[in-house]
Amino acid sequence: MAGAESRARRASILDRFTAIVRLAPFVGSGLSALMLRPLIRICLGLIIPSTLFAQTEFRSPDIAANGQVTFRLKAPEAQNVALRGQLARPAKPLTQDESGIWSLTIGPLESGVYSYWFDVDGTRVIDPRNRYTKKWLLMESAFE
Repeated sequence: MAGAESRARRASILDRFTAIVRLAPFVGSGLSALMLRPLIRICLGLIIPSTLFAQTEFRSPDIAANGQVTFRLKAPEAQNVALRGQLARPAKPLTQDESGIWSLTIGPLESGVYSYWFDVDGTRVIDPRNRYTKKWLLMESAFE
């Protein structure tokens, strides 16, 4: 049942944004439709991952006093989730609990700024629970 609800939610989101893209030529902002459509697609790439992986209450990353860091991601339909980034070379697999939350604890780590992302079934996903992101060439979540 959860799979059908998730697919219906995805379809609903995509339908709404498709309607926005179709209205783009009529927006009176002075931007042409050709300029607005790529902008809307970029926004979709930032909004949809957090919507598709709707989260329950938990922290990620969760930094303990002893320097250990726990990463969590709710993705009940995912087959494989791994942590990637500067602190996870090679990729480190997460384990899934009965509620569909994937998690991994690493460390203790020394003080510093670290960037990471999740590899969800081969797709790069920033941490939807972490508001700190690097937005340069690649989107990555960060913590200190």
